[in-house]
Amino acid sequence: MIAMLASTFAILSLVLCLTTLTLWLISLGGHTLQIHLELARNELHFQVIDGIVVGNIFKQYPDRMSWRRFNLGWRNFRLSYRLSPVGPLTNRYLLFTFPFWCVTFLLAWPPTIWLETIRRNRACDNRRATGCCIYCGYDLRASSDRCPECGTLIPAQPNPAAS
Repeated sequence: MIAMLASTFAILSLVLCLTTLTLWLISLGGHTLQIHLELARNELHFQVIDGIVVGNIFKQYPDRMSWRRFNLGWRNFRLSYRLSPVGPLTNRYLLFTFPFWCVTFLLAWPPTIWLETIRRNRACDNRRATGCCIYCGYDLRASSDRCPECGTLIPAQPNPAAS
């Protein structure tokens, strides 16, 4: 069950990775992609401009607060927070900026790990079926209890004549 969930997650992540890769390449061509969402009185704005994601989360509060600012940034990575009073209301802005390739890179990890696990399991099964050590691949047909190459214990083979 867990393996099936992990496989489903990896495949979904692969689809999202390919989608973000396509959107990133489209944005590098000079096109601007925009997404606007409103969730529970929060407004989310996303733009992809020349391969950079610019996101803004906006919320308006009914009470008046004092000005507050916070800025943190390095190259194309930026996080900015601002509270600004406007009349009897207070507007809250959270602005973040990061390169779009970061999203693609993060979404590529689960499928990569999943495919490497499948490759290792197949290699282990092939080694076991051909009578080789499952760790180093040494031919164990002439060995009895341990692998002479790496010292791994050889599992006992079931005797079909005894059953």
